[in-house]
Amino acid sequence: MPLPTYVGIAGADNLSIVAGSASTASGAGVLRPGGKVKMRDITDGTTNTLMIGEQSDWGKNGAANFDIRSATQHGGWMGTGKTGWPGSGVDWTGDNRTFNLTTVRYKIGQKLRIAGATNGMETNCGVNKPIQSAHIGGAQVLLADGSVRFASDSLNLGLLKNLVNRNDDNVIGEW
Repeated sequence: MPLPTYVGIAGADNLSIVAGSASTASGAGVLRPGGKVKMRDITDGTTNTLMIGEQSDWGKNGAANFDIRSATQHGGWMGTGKTGWPGSGVDWTGDNRTFNLTTVRYKIGQKLRIAGATNGMETNCGVNKPIQSAHIGGAQVLLADGSVRFASDSLNLGLLKNLVNRNDDNVIGEW
């Protein structure tokens, strides 16, 4: 079963969220669960908005490795079972799993579990699995304009969240 090493970005945990018991899912990104985004909806500009990020390395839980790719054992083509987002009439409170999408909650390169197992990085169904890679120093990302950049793991988390939300009206400088 093919497992992808890239993940769609649904936004950040600070905007347009649905909080679950273990994860926080966003709909503020370019690739949102159960919905679609048109170019005109990316008001921050396609050159300022991340759409896809790399997820190609293992996480750490003490001495043990664990898979922190968003597809985990489900394969590269599984998506969400939901058909909408808040306001669409779909109840997300009981099951807000979104495979192959991530909501940014952690810095690029985060590989250690934080504060136990309920932090959105679970081995199955966590929607806050970080952008990370086996490369030293960062990970590859695709912007909504189609360009690819190497994003450093020293990138400020606040700036990263601004980059993944498509319409938060935050000014993005050089990164």
